[in-house]
Amino acid sequence: MASIASSAKLSQCSEHKDETATLYCMQCESLACALCISGSHKSHVVVEVDKAGEQKRAKRDREVIEAVIDEEADRLIQAVTRRRQELKQRLESLTDTQDPSTSQRDLVPSRLVSELDSPEVLDVIARWGQVNCLPMVQGVVFAEEPAGRLGWSRMEGAQEYEVQMAKLGVVTEEKNEGGVLDDGFRRVYLGRKEQHDLSFPDGGAFAIRVRARFEEGWGPFSDVVKHTAEMPLIQNVAFVQDNGLPSSNNSERVTWSAVPNAQQYEVQKAGPMEDAKDEGKSSFSQLYQGSETSCSARLFDNYGWYLVRVRVQRDGAWSSFSAPFVFRHGSGLVWDAKNKPKEMRLKSDKNDLNRTVRHQAKRWEWFSALSSVPLSDICSPAGLAVFQVRVDSCRDSMSIGVSPSLPPPGTCVGAKDYGFAFYNGTDMCRDGEFISECGEDYGERDVIQVKVDFHAKTLRFLTNGVPQGPLFENVDLSKPLYACVSLHSSCTQVSFV
Repeated sequence: MASIASSAKLSQCSEHKDETATLYCMQCESLACALCISGSHKSHVVVEVDKAGEQKRAKRDREVIEAVIDEEADRLIQAVTRRRQELKQRLESLTDTQDPSTSQRDLVPSRLVSELDSPEVLDVIARWGQVNCLPMVQGVVFAEEPAGRLGWSRMEGAQEYEVQMAKLGVVTEEKNEGGVLDDGFRRVYLGRKEQHDLSFPDGGAFAIRVRARFEEGWGPFSDVVKHTAEMPLIQNVAFVQDNGLPSSNNSERVTWSAVPNAQQYEVQKAGPMEDAKDEGKSSFSQLYQGSETSCSARLFDNYGWYLVRVRVQRDGAWSSFSAPFVFRHGSGLVWDAKNKPKEMRLKSDKNDLNRTVRHQAKRWEWFSALSSVPLSDICSPAGLAVFQVRVDSCRDSMSIGVSPSLPPPGTCVGAKDYGFAFYNGTDMCRDGEFISECGEDYGERDVIQVKVDFHAKTLRFLTNGVPQGPLFENVDLSKPLYACVSLHSSCTQVSFV
């Protein structure tokens, strides 16, 4: 027994000759290999040999201690029994005396006989003599797999086993702390098997103990085993907008699913980032902490890309964070700085993140700018992709729309092979086909919205929220579509909002 670990290093599995016995079955009390788990030791509780050695050493030490306790208990019981008999004999000799002395009788309390023969005294003697003779369950341990399987050593003569569990109080992320809650231990298993699969649907920290029932009665409980189960992660983290449109007010919110008995939630953010793939370049900081299941996007610093994660606190313990959710505050679109013509200038600072583009050529000619990502990247779960372009200054013609690629100098968005466009007049264009006088003229401070429905394959232009022109149907979405703007003269400027 003392050499389980060392013998395992030298032993081959008795059942599988080519395998080394690196495991120990707590129920069969024998060595096993990895193949045995699916064979003769299937569904048994097995642990690594080193852990098994620790269990055996602990059991041996406990047996030594219990032997000493039993010996001392027996000595005390015998002494109490002898003293009880002596006192009873002395009392009888005093009452049988022909001329009993009153002073001698007074030496014996009048209630002595009733106390010596009381049920309490006899019960204490009986219980001490019985309980200390019954063994304690040993080897209580959680299996490596499946999760939640508790096992213990087989007890000779045991008729059944009982498993009790209690929820622990305050628990830190590093270790278990705190005591059993007010409701205490409750029975979770009663049966003959030496294992039981425990479930922890709400997570948290628990104390588990096991005892065995013999013909003589119940033995003592095992030492308490503490187990921390991961609380369920926050689900359905999402970013919502009123009417599916990007908003400049407080209608943008981060939401998540409620957790029963939650004390509070914590939301952390990382960003803003220029690109959704820049994970890890910004550290997380707290965005919100409270009992609500949503928080306003106005708490975000600037427009751009963010990573958002949420966790919940329950029974004083925090769960792990949810998987990071990619969040786009505002439309999430910026102009592509890499493919921008040199005649188009980007306004680039911390607050704008390349959201503004300006025509700076001296000659009168169309120059275009394309968004950095396709519209499919900002598509909502409902299949809607929406962006807004604000006209900052307008000295001549401009065209706002969507295109599969960047139009070359001299060509504007909406021309043949370059998608859909709404001109600052009343005209619209689809792949070079003009539709005259179908919308209202727009200019400085107006906001042009472009809404693409990927499910219905439709496209709609709006000016300051008012629909313009026809609803374009059967939009070809086989190729990526980008937000695109074409400017015709200097000092003409637009921005994503």
